[in-house]
This record gives sequence, C-alpha cells and structure tokens, in this order.
Amino acid sequence: MKKNLFTIAILAVIVISFITFSGCEKKDIYYPSEKPNKQLYDFFKKSFDMIDEPDCFIGLKDDDTCIMINSMEDLYRVYGCGGNLPHMDFTEHSVVVGKCTMPNLFYKIHKQYIIDNGGCLTIKLFAKLISDDGSSYPAINKMYYYGIYPKLPNKSLNVELKIDK
Repeated sequence: MKKNLFTIAILAVIVISFITFSGCEKKDIYYPSEKPNKQLYDFFKKSFDMIDEPDCFIGLKDDDTCIMINSMEDLYRVYGCGGNLPHMDFTEHSVVVGKCTMPNLFYKIHKQYIIDNGGCLTIKLFAKLISDDGSSYPAINKMYYYGIYPKLPNKSLNVELKIDK
C-alpha cells in the first residue's frame, strides 16, 4: 500500500512538473511589417538609406544603441533636426532604430525580427557584406538600421547581431 502511494505521489509530481514547465512560456515573434504605414516607410527609408550617419537622429550619438519609437513623442525625443515632422500614425506600428559597431565597411541588415521573451524584447539582426565577392576594407565602422514593425509592447530592447558570410 505504501509503495502504491509513493508511486502515485511520484507520478503526480512528474505530471504537475510537466504541465507547469513545458510549453507555458510562449515567445512571440515580430517580423518587419510587409505593408507599413506609407508615411513611416517614406520617412525612415529617406533617413536611413544612405552610407553616412543619419545626422538627425540624436538618440544614435552614443555607442551601439537601439531605440524603439512607439509615438510621435518618442520620435521628437530622438529626432534633432527640428522643423515640422509630418504627423505619423504609431497606433498600428512601432519603429526600431539603431547602430552597431562593425569590423569592416559596407555591411547591411538582410534579415531582422524581434522576440518577446516575456520580460524584454530582443531584436535579432543578421548582417552581411554588400560586395558580391565578400571583400571589404578592414576598418571599424558604424552600421545604422531601422525596422517598421507591428505595434510592439513597451519593454526594454536588447540586440543580438550575427554576421553572415
């Protein structure tokens, strides 16, 4: 009888542990929007599709950094060129802007997505050289990036960068 109770207790602990710890932690994955708001797309494409530093983004003056923009107020906080910004609708989209230190010139992001780990967000960036033959001038350089995503929760944002060959 004691052996049966012990066996039942062990099985109960195993079943409860399995239910508690398996599959309960759901990780949401966000991909850049396929059809973002046109105003957001045009503004950020113009600001970031260049080789030089996007001078107006004063929030990117620090070393490696990543900033989530979820409202016009957030945009005004990191955009320093003054003037009237076009009103952009952030109700359905968030924008992530940032910069990374790279080992060579002429890298670009070819894939990116964000994982919600529960407590924070992690943006996964995949960079590769722009040149077809994989050659580049070896010099430390800054790479700037942006992504327009479906509306993201206001959480801290970490960066993971992988350089693809």
